[in-house]
Amino acid sequence: MEPNNISKEYLEKLVAKLVQVGESQTELSLWIDLCDILSDEERRKVILNLEKELNDLKLLQ
Repeated sequence: MEPNNISKEYLEKLVAKLVQVGESQTELSLWIDLCDILSDEERRKVILNLEKELNDLKLLQ
């Protein structure tokens, strides 16, 4: 599945959702810090992986 949005703002919201379900803010903030230097394709891959992680965690709850 291709992410619909690869903006930094969307990435920040996605990280916030992951932190709410217990993931490490320190670790995930790294992706926000790196966002501006990632290519669109790299950002797409990061967001896709984080979306999958969030969906998997929601299934476990």
